[in-house]
Amino acid sequence: MSTNPRNRSTPVTPPVPTEELEAMLTRLRLPAIRDRLDALLEEAARREMNLREALAWLCAAEVARKDQLRMEMALRLARFPYVRTLEAFDFEAQMLV
Repeated sequence: MSTNPRNRSTPVTPPVPTEELEAMLTRLRLPAIRDRLDALLEEAARREMNLREALAWLCAAEVARKDQLRMEMALRLARFPYVRTLEAFDFEAQMLV
């Protein structure tokens, strides 16, 4: 087992192969993190995040993706003839609103 050169008593954890990490993320059903892992980790490193901040940021990305998919699924299940948004609503045409 190799040790950290600065502190001989602290073992260095060997790097996890990318395929193994992707398999774990798939098994945990974390596709947003899995699909963008390299970009997310690079961004976390660029922002100089500590481990807790990076983990929270990765989780937030996963939650946002799941919320987006949940909304898309709800709209498909509702079978609306078309989707309308508040941005597209003509408030000038509706004087009572």
